[in-house]
Amino acid sequence: MEVETRIVVAEDDVAAHDGWRTMLNSWGYDVAIAEDGEVALDLIRRHNPHILLTDIKMPRVDGLGLLHNINALGLSLPTIVISGKGDFADAVQAMKLGALDYLRKPIDWAHLQRLLDHLARQAAAWEEAYQQRRRSGSFSETEVLSRARSRCARSWTRFARWRTRWRRS
Repeated sequence: MEVETRIVVAEDDVAAHDGWRTMLNSWGYDVAIAEDGEVALDLIRRHNPHILLTDIKMPRVDGLGLLHNINALGLSLPTIVISGKGDFADAVQAMKLGALDYLRKPIDWAHLQRLLDHLARQAAAWEEAYQQRRRSGSFSETEVLSRARSRCARSWTRFARWRTRWRRS
């Protein structure tokens, strides 16, 4: 059973919502859109997404605040932060809070699609392992989550090395 990858997009520019939805749907993702970090946090709680794309500057709760809240809840949610300004301090802070990447607008759509495809494969592997272990009852839920996160962390390390080599070339 293939699970459709769920993505939450937190973007305060309402005019961009249809564009995000259309693009990500065309790539095969199930998309929920939030106009700020507060609404995004509610969507994260209700939809249990695999990936978060968040703008950095938003009203009420911005992208960094959203990352703080996700961490406070103890969630491990692969996050890509997007900014129109490209402030270095924000990029560093986002990475310290657990963001996997920091993209500047205008977005390189091919690069974003590669990132999302990689994350979707990781999410599918995690979901499959989780469901198999849960059905078999061979591990507790905590053990399953711990093992899946370890595999994901190793995979992200390999991906980061590849990405560094790719950007240099």
